[in-house]
Amino acid sequence: MKAVPQPRPAILVIESDKATRSGMQSLLEKYGYRVSVAVHEKAAAISASQQKFDLILFDSGLAPPESLVAAYKLTQQPELNNVPMMVMSVHSNFSVPLDSPDIDNFTVAYLSNISRFDELEKLIRCLMSES
Repeated sequence: MKAVPQPRPAILVIESDKATRSGMQSLLEKYGYRVSVAVHEKAAAISASQQKFDLILFDSGLAPPESLVAAYKLTQQPELNNVPMMVMSVHSNFSVPLDSPDIDNFTVAYLSNISRFDELEKLIRCLMSES
């Protein structure tokens, strides 16, 4: 009897920069993920109302703590409140106190650029195995 293939995990990438958004989509698809992209939080909410996602990769482009505030607002939307989220930042001063409210709702990844995608992909697999 043939094994039924499992559906590929669906990831929503929220990224304002067109080149980075396209690069992330291509790399994630190469690793076998189904990928949808959104330019901003409002578009992400619309996408989430139409499709279920297994993970959100959110690069707000904002320095902390504004990026966590934006991520928190996203998780308050009914379509997104149970979806694991990784907040990505290239801001070298990105640090989050472990006693921050709702810190358990996010994983924060500091990325200097997406050339270290193999490391990001390991983190994605780890997050998805926990959810």
